[in-house]
Amino acid sequence: MKFYGDERFVIYMDSLTAHTSALSSKFIKDNNIDYILAPHYSPELNPAEMFISKVKCWVRRQRMNDLVNEKKRTMRYLIK
Repeated sequence: MKFYGDERFVIYMDSLTAHTSALSSKFIKDNNIDYILAPHYSPELNPAEMFISKVKCWVRRQRMNDLVNEKKRTMRYLIK
């Protein structure tokens, strides 16, 4: 178990190729780091994925609002 200051930690990783590569595996083994690999296709178990999903949703909403507002401005301009 690896320690950071007085705290021990475990790394939680998804199955991204970079996380499971030979180089990553060697680093983890050489540094005696404990880790948990998330099951495949399980973003609901990864808090970072949940956060990113919320941000993407917000960005899509903003884009849609921008498009609607642009359409309204264009229609007002054409009607004048």
